[in-house]
Amino acid sequence: MKLLKERAKHGPIPPSHWLLSVASYPRHSQDSDPQRSWYAAHMNICEFLQSVPAAQQMQVRGEDVLTDPDPSLHCIAEWLGLRTDTEALEAMKHPERSPYAGFGPPGARYGNDPFFLSNPALRTVHAASQSLEGPLSWRDDGREFLPRVKRLAQQFGYQ
Repeated sequence: MKLLKERAKHGPIPPSHWLLSVASYPRHSQDSDPQRSWYAAHMNICEFLQSVPAAQQMQVRGEDVLTDPDPSLHCIAEWLGLRTDTEALEAMKHPERSPYAGFGPPGARYGNDPFFLSNPALRTVHAASQSLEGPLSWRDDGREFLPRVKRLAQQFGYQ
């Protein structure tokens, strides 16, 4: 939603723009509400994972990695069979060193979050616990999360 607002500062957004497609799932809905696209994307992942053995799956919440990177990255690296020493973990905390920490070649710009690309660095956060209850910050009508979105988010450990 933040990206849509930034883009709108440069003039009207064409109805076919990919940002509107993501924010208004199902496509061409007049109701910009990213929870629908979040739900569709995550249900696709859940359905795909039904065909993947449990031992080959790992659930990671980005908030957990950003709040406390060392234990989270250690756990991920260990599960992948990668090095978990201090030097390896330190390298993981520097995405700005990645060849993908840029806007991309002329024919394939913006393959990543432009807000991240403007300053590609790991930004740890002290995330306050968010609730699945109450009005959504991006809506002006006081609506809350859809019941199916809440159920799926709860399966992922959100409260």
